Amino acid sequence: MITDHVMPGMNGADFVRSLRKTNPAVPVLVISGLEEAEDEYEGLNVTFRMKPLLPDHLLATVHGLVRDGKRDSDLLPQ
Repeated sequence: MITDHVMPGMNGADFVRSLRKTNPAVPVLVISGLEEAEDEYEGLNVTFRMKPLLPDHLLATVHGLVRDGKRDSDLLPQ
């Protein structure tokens, strides 16, 4: 799952909390231009990336999540 932090109706953290109720293991990539938003994902098992995210880094991150289920600390540097 790829989501942004800022969305109409709810933010990405609220979305992920809701998602985790039914899909606790699905890999989630959150992309945001707000560095301070990362704190809202504590304990939600997500990979967080800052915008702008270069296409090669996006692809490598998604590939790692799909292939290995790797978390943020195991993937490319931000």
